Amino acid sequence: MELSANSVRRTLQLRALFGPHWSKVTPIEREVIEVRYGLVNGVSHTIQEVANWLGLSMSKAYRLQKSATAKLLASDATLPLKGGV
Repeated sequence: MELSANSVRRTLQLRALFGPHWSKVTPIEREVIEVRYGLVNGVSHTIQEVANWLGLSMSKAYRLQKSATAKLLASDATLPLKGGV
């Protein structure tokens, strides 16, 4: 699958935004966020896909995403997660 220039740009912007704040989240929360929003390969995934990928229940993956999002927002109010990424 070929990534568009916009997708690559978005991934790089999100990496730059999250970079200084990763110390606030657990490794599994970070992995959920990275896979969910495509920070590793530029391809975002549904929460169900994230859960399947990581061997978690969908509700557990959602709770981890919610927890990580809250921690990241508390770290820096400029992160664009309130309305989705």
